Amino acid sequence: MSDGFKKKTKSLRTKSGKTPGGQKGHEGKTLEISDNPDEIIVHAVDKCDICGESLQDISPERHIIRQVVDIPEVKVKIIEHRAEVKKCPKCRRKNTGKFPDGITNSVRYGGKVKAVSVYLTQYQMIPFK
Repeated sequence: MSDGFKKKTKSLRTKSGKTPGGQKGHEGKTLEISDNPDEIIVHAVDKCDICGESLQDISPERHIIRQVVDIPEVKVKIIEHRAEVKKCPKCRRKNTGKFPDGITNSVRYGGKVKAVSVYLTQYQMIPFK
């Protein structure tokens, strides 16, 4: 049995003598500005910060650009299945179209929703409730 007071193990790594971070001569990497953003929001200057003069009719000399890269919002796709009901003009019997296999209830979750649910509960350890 362990009492919880175990001696901390020392790192087996040896010091390289280099400073943390990128080394001199290392070609840095950064996110690149996109040439075709999906949305552009202009933050206008309406008046001078110092004297308060209106700048609304003045064209900008240039724009300073900053971009945010994000994942688009996920939209739920709802597919409605409709089975036709037709009455035979000869014998008057009502005939109904056949739903695909697995479409048994009026509403159900699709395979992708089930797959994401399994991933979140089993791999990301997010509780079901």
